[in-house]
Amino acid sequence: DDEAIKDEEYVFNKLKEQIADLLKCGYESFAIYPMGNIGQYAYKLLKDVYGIENVICIDDFLCELSNKILSLDDF
Repeated sequence: DDEAIKDEEYVFNKLKEQIADLLKCGYESFAIYPMGNIGQYAYKLLKDVYGIENVICIDDFLCELSNKILSLDDF
């Protein structure tokens, strides 16, 4: 639905702004918790748009499904 698309675009654009601000401040590595929809948007932006490779993904549920995602205890 159109409202859901607008919400997704808003979140994506807001994340893009916030990441750009953090990069301007000198941040070079990031940890994302949890890895839900918004976390996945952030991951995609960091990797695909900004070329950031040092991204740690944390999620207590999804860590059971992927060895690339840490539990909060392991972080």
